[in-house]
Amino acid sequence: MPLSPSLPTSSKMVDVNMLNEALLLQQDTSSTNTDILAKRNQSAPMEAQKVDDVDADDKNRPQSAEKKAAQAQAAASSAAISQTAAVVSTFLNDPESVEARTCCASILKVFHDHCDRPTDNDYSDTRLFVIIAVIGFCGMVKSLIRYFRIRWLPEAAGCILVGVMGGFIMSFIPHFDINFDGEFFLRIMVPPIVFEAALSIDKRSFNRHFTPILIFATAGTLLSTAVTAFIVHRVSILLGSWCATIPVAEALIFGALISSIDPIAVLSVLSSMGMTDTDTIYVVIFGESLLNDGVAIVLFETLVHFLDDSLVIDSEAVLAATVHFFVVAIGSVLIGLMCGALSTVYYWLMHGCQTPLVEVLMFFCWSFIPYYIADGIKWSG
Repeated sequence: MPLSPSLPTSSKMVDVNMLNEALLLQQDTSSTNTDILAKRNQSAPMEAQKVDDVDADDKNRPQSAEKKAAQAQAAASSAAISQTAAVVSTFLNDPESVEARTCCASILKVFHDHCDRPTDNDYSDTRLFVIIAVIGFCGMVKSLIRYFRIRWLPEAAGCILVGVMGGFIMSFIPHFDINFDGEFFLRIMVPPIVFEAALSIDKRSFNRHFTPILIFATAGTLLSTAVTAFIVHRVSILLGSWCATIPVAEALIFGALISSIDPIAVLSVLSSMGMTDTDTIYVVIFGESLLNDGVAIVLFETLVHFLDDSLVIDSEAVLAATVHFFVVAIGSVLIGLMCGALSTVYYWLMHGCQTPLVEVLMFFCWSFIPYYIADGIKWSG
């Protein structure tokens, strides 16, 4: 029966040290086998004499059928083990097998040293240095754009250029791979940025223009999603053989995704144009971008459910999606209101008991709590 080596896979990885030890054992096989054969030859006459004595004693004893069957089975097992050991020894000492395992060990070593980093998500000193350096260059570029009054280049676009140039330069560094971590951005950087923007906006102006802001954020986002989906779906049909027809569900999801407005970029553009938080256009646009982001995320997560092939899109499915949309939207607002009320009660109870440093620290903690609660239950933070 021919044997074939089991090469390592991603699910069953063979350790390099194990292969090296196997190769070292193979090299000593010849000398070891020679010693074993010599010892066996020396002990063979004595064992033969013992076997003869045992056979003579057995002849004098009555043997049962069960004992004979056990002896036959033991002899067959011994022969099978000897045959298997001979096959394995032949396979291990085969030059092609030795060469294949040596090559496999070399490939594994190179792979583990330079390529096998799928779970390397820890923030080492090098990764943190690159992140801080990119943030520092972005701040410097924004300051230069504002100082030299470069109107044709928004500050957000300048930060994008810094990222592009940084990625281009790092692509020439061997064995150095760093990419954009979306989870780090959404869970660590976005909450304080959005909180600072919402904190710095003029509350009176926001409350005074709350109705148009809410209309633009809800009805405007829904209208933008529908129009974008209609254009994408119809254009894919008109192109015919040039591209595949995009289904309505996928077109709606793309429309919800593209209708989201980045409040950070909006804040940067409006600030670079010299607007302040007391201007009506600033309050309306920036306020709409804050609410639009949450509405677009909720709408996107609601429409994703329609990608299930087993789901039948009928009136019940549409009603369920609508209910899910309003539950997530209203629930996220209620979480924010509840955390705000608890924060007020906390500061009322702890008034005069905290140092200024701890008070500011708890202020930031209370701003992060509703975001992580809503995000943890798959709502809009």
